Amino acid sequence: MCPWDASLLTVPYQGGPGAQFRPSGVVDRLRKLISPLLRRLAAQTPQRLRKLAQSSLPRIASRWPPMSGWLRNPLVASEVAKHTGIPTIPAAVAAPRETEKIDNAEALIAALRDPRAEVAVDAAVALSRRPYALAVPALREVVENKDGYFCASTRAAAVHALKSLLPPGQGGLVAAAARDSDASVSLAAIAAIVERDDADSADILLRLLEDSTGFYIALTRQAAARGLIRLGSRDRGRVTALLQNESDPEVRKALSAS
Repeated sequence: MCPWDASLLTVPYQGGPGAQFRPSGVVDRLRKLISPLLRRLAAQTPQRLRKLAQSSLPRIASRWPPMSGWLRNPLVASEVAKHTGIPTIPAAVAAPRETEKIDNAEALIAALRDPRAEVAVDAAVALSRRPYALAVPALREVVENKDGYFCASTRAAAVHALKSLLPPGQGGLVAAAARDSDASVSLAAIAAIVERDDADSADILLRLLEDSTGFYIALTRQAAARGLIRLGSRDRGRVTALLQNESDPEVRKALSAS
């Protein structure tokens, strides 16, 4: 229960036949329903429940950072203010991040397992500015997630951090994350692959698009195709072969432009 970006609230699970279902997508969607419900309670119920809504909105925004980003949308924020009397995002959200006070890598590594979503995600991002030898092993553990502890948002943040930590030509860990069963992690990896622009970056994205197992959802494949536009096609023969069999119009459009 630690989403990283508001857009991830709608990113579905991806996986081929026999893949294990994760309920995180369902939980994220339920969270998105909570805030408007509280606004309606605040607008239509007695003062006691109005106070409940006013106190609950800050807790939701503090506990789930993406919800705070969603609430900061000017249109939504105006509705919240109108119905609840809360003029701005709660101070708990606007306060300095706790990881900004941490000045050593060991403490940041420990913070990766903090039960508070925002702390774990901020720790992963902050580790991108710490020494390779300390940061990379810890971030690798998060991305690989062998014990199943880390949520998709923390893992996506770890992929983002590794983008700048891994030397050119040594982005295998990021490349492997592109095949993650959680689409948000896969999307973070695709963005990192494109930004790194290693010699094999285009090949990684082409192999993703050539996968015929049905593992990748449309959103992931479209991101890979758009990534090829930025990288520039380095194998016209493979792109042409993909175009002959591609049914997704968005992917076709991107491949034609790459």
